[in-house]
Amino acid sequence: MHFGDTWNPLTRSQRIAVANDDELANALERMRPFFPGKPAAALVHDLAIKGAVAIEEDEPGFVDEALAGVTRRAAGFRSR
Repeated sequence: MHFGDTWNPLTRSQRIAVANDDELANALERMRPFFPGKPAAALVHDLAIKGAVAIEEDEPGFVDEALAGVTRRAAGFRSR
């Protein structure tokens, strides 16, 4: 079977790579009882969306603080 240019993916959405490091594996394992049988990729997708909504609703200043931290880290990186 050949999957070259003719292969038609199940979704047209852009894919992102997420490293399944120890922290992510632990988080997914903790969530497994709440979402039995859900594939890991679907669980990561749903939790990312739920997390974004929760942060926006519960911690309105969180995004501003996070962006400030990114800016500070980027400034430190440029000065090296």
